[in-house]
Amino acid sequence: MDYLKQIPDHRDPHGLRHPLWLVLLIIIMGMMSGYWGYRQLGRFVERHRRELINRLQIHACSCSFLFSDQKSHG
Repeated sequence: MDYLKQIPDHRDPHGLRHPLWLVLLIIIMGMMSGYWGYRQLGRFVERHRRELINRLQIHACSCSFLFSDQKSHG
């Protein structure tokens, strides 16, 4: 995690909900567990939500919005 926290975040700070290191870590863990793609990563977060919150010591809200199946309105 310390290595991921050192990666510069070049995203627009307006509207950021999650730190980059957390998003990257969830992607890595999900892919290592066989969850590929946005929806599958959402399922990974849903399935392992409590464990992610406890192990990563993150706020429950941070976990609930990660990879949620939000449809864009355009």
